[in-house]
Amino acid sequence: LKGVPGRAPARGGRGGLRLGPPALMAVRRGAIEKKYIFEYDVGQWTFGTIQVLKERDSGKLKTCKTVPKSTLKSTQNVLPRLRALQELQHPHISSITDVVEDGNNFYIISDHWPGGDVQDWMERLDEGNWLQEQTCAAYVRQAVLALAH
Repeated sequence: LKGVPGRAPARGGRGGLRLGPPALMAVRRGAIEKKYIFEYDVGQWTFGTIQVLKERDSGKLKTCKTVPKSTLKSTQNVLPRLRALQELQHPHISSITDVVEDGNNFYIISDHWPGGDVQDWMERLDEGNWLQEQTCAAYVRQAVLALAH
């Protein structure tokens, strides 16, 4: 969900996780460098690493999910599927804004929304700090509208 309240993860990601030079090298390759400037590492996700980039033309921050091709069984249909996902546009979906491919990786670029994901946000809530019913209803409504789209 977009706009989840809270602070952005500290540079270096969850728990101060810092990625070594191989992760940085993945982002700093020709195809991606033409459009984006590396800002900082966020951490890891299921299929690779996450970085924050700055768009060279506009200066807007973007989130980049790097997927190493070596971790995929087949790369044949990946690009067309990512391009299809790029077509999904809805106010409550953090859309893919660009897909870049080089010899080693796929880069999935989306708008940057500080504050982390819903899981990060929920972990920051203390037990005595429950959400009000109206707030929960608003988030459920956003999720349902996005799914119905």
